[in-house]
Amino acid sequence: MNTPNSQPAQPDARRFWRYPVACCLAGVALVTITAPFDEYFDQRFQAGSLFEALRLTVILLVALLAVGPRARTLAWCILLVVASLTSRWGNHLWPESVAAWFHIIPGGIFMVFVIGHLLRFVLCAPRVNSEILCASMVTYLLLGWLWSAIYVVMSQWSPGAFASTLGSPAAHSLKNSNALYFSFITITTTGYGDIVPVSPAARMLAMMEAVTGTLYMTVLVARLVSLYSVPPPSGEVAATGKTTEPPPPSTP
Repeated sequence: MNTPNSQPAQPDARRFWRYPVACCLAGVALVTITAPFDEYFDQRFQAGSLFEALRLTVILLVALLAVGPRARTLAWCILLVVASLTSRWGNHLWPESVAAWFHIIPGGIFMVFVIGHLLRFVLCAPRVNSEILCASMVTYLLLGWLWSAIYVVMSQWSPGAFASTLGSPAAHSLKNSNALYFSFITITTTGYGDIVPVSPAARMLAMMEAVTGTLYMTVLVARLVSLYSVPPPSGEVAATGKTTEPPPPSTP
């Protein structure tokens, strides 16, 4: 028998958005894993460019989840995303009219903002929780994507900037999944040697990415360890004998 105050539980549509950074991490990780398939689609169905455009669309849209609900910031980010996607799909539909690299400019600015936003979220958090860990991982993945875009621009402006020890000479130019592969191999300082920066500018970029990846992991581990080891300052025993937990950190 239902009491007058009892009401059936209503589904909350906002539960899916309680963890925006976790959703962003899932989307970026999925797009990163499926990146090599654009070459398969290009060889099998001549649709590699379409797959690349879809991949860029997904990663920019899921990155918007990490921006936050602030109206002015979100409006500028949406403007950058729309500009990047418009130019990328314009190049796919009309390759003679729209430059292939033009979408990298607004997309790169947007990525830099999201990375800085997530870094501030991680470094200013009062304690470690699941959103902090997800923000740390998605920042690392976005750094790899950002540097891959820089390598694509470098390879297009200077075709001899990179050399490959495998394949034909036409494979020396970095694009699509090759640039992403080289970026993550460099940021993790693995360095297999199958793709080598040749020009001084390309070597400088690769060196900067390797240093960025190393410093990021050093600072991140130090920050997370300090947050995990220090007890919450506001955890005090109230008069009831219960411990008052500090409020969770706000999402970006």
